[in-house]
Amino acid sequence: MPPDSPYAVSWWYRKEFSLSDGFLGKTDLAGKTVWLNFRGINYRANIFLNGKRIADSDQVAGAWRTYEFNVSSAVKPGTNVLAVQVWAPTGNSLAITFVDWNPAPPDKNMGLWREVYLTTSGAVALRHPAVLSRVDSPGTKRRI
Repeated sequence: MPPDSPYAVSWWYRKEFSLSDGFLGKTDLAGKTVWLNFRGINYRANIFLNGKRIADSDQVAGAWRTYEFNVSSAVKPGTNVLAVQVWAPTGNSLAITFVDWNPAPPDKNMGLWREVYLTTSGAVALRHPAVLSRVDSPGTKRRI
C-alpha cells in the first residue's frame, strides 16, 4: 500500500447505543453473561466498550474473521459507546490481498462487515458444538 494512501492508517468506527434495564436485569446483570458479536472484521482491530479495552490487535487479526467477546463487566444500562479501530492487512499479513485476475481494492477490504450485535446467556454458554463420528466397518481392516 502506498505510504500516501488514505488506507495506510487505521480507521475508527464508533457507535452509541442504549440498553434498557430489562435487557441486562436490574441487579448484577441478573446472572446473565453479555456477549458482543462481530460477524466479520478484516484485518486487525482494537475494540473498546465504554472506554474499556475488550480486545487488541494481537487477539483480533485475520481475514474476515468472526469474534465473540464477554463484555459483562463493561456494558451498562443506559447509554454505551462501542469504538473499533481497524487496520488493513499489510504485505506480510496472511490475507487475500491480491489475485492476478482481480486486483484488491485500495483499502484491502479493511473494516467491519456484516452485523455487530449483543446477545445474552446464562453463566454457561455452549458455542460451536460438533459431533465426530467413528465408523468401524467389518469389511475394512485398520492398521496402526
